[in-house]
Amino acid sequence: MSAIRVDSTKPYFATSSLVIGYALCSSLLAVTNKFAITKFNYLGLLTALQYLTSALGVWGLGKSGFLHHDIDPFTWQMAETCLPAALVFYLAIFINTNLLRHANVDTFVVFRSCTPLLVALEDIAFRKQPISSKLTFVSLLIILGGAVGYVATDSSFSSTAYSWAFAYLVTIATKMVYIEHMVTNVGSNAWGFVLYNSLLLQMMALQFSANLQS
Repeated sequence: MSAIRVDSTKPYFATSSLVIGYALCSSLLAVTNKFAITKFNYLGLLTALQYLTSALGVWGLGKSGFLHHDIDPFTWQMAETCLPAALVFYLAIFINTNLLRHANVDTFVVFRSCTPLLVALEDIAFRKQPISSKLTFVSLLIILGGAVGYVATDSSFSSTAYSWAFAYLVTIATKMVYIEHMVTNVGSNAWGFVLYNSLLLQMMALQFSANLQS
């Protein structure tokens, strides 16, 4: 009887593919958002359109069978459960947009590269996650050192831009830890949470846009 061979490379390939895909999406999103806010000055409406696109994309892919989300039917009880996460997410996106408005993409990327260290520390402190290996923390500290070097030598230093940058660093790290906590404990699958979150964010963005114009 021949032994069944298990391909141990599949988990690594899947993880690598997700990491590369996330890196590409994140970098393209930063550049696209920077371009969008320089050409379209209605930030509330811009973010509302982004959230609408996200919600429609997940809903449409769910209807076509490419993914599964458990949002059908929509319930206000689940919406209320997701509301705190949506508020944190909205604050992070609001600060992110203002950072891109006042700083260049390089500054944005440098500060975003520091978020893994903060997320790791918050995971240990608040979610009681195991401490990462020493080599991992050394790598994160090296990234932090590069960011400090960038700030120290930035010829286009602006107190306004860096105020938004530090605010972004804190909120994005908090958002990542809290969203991970919500996805784990909300009682909905990941795509269902994305759809709820996008719908709530769209409502907030439209309200914010309406308040600015009133």
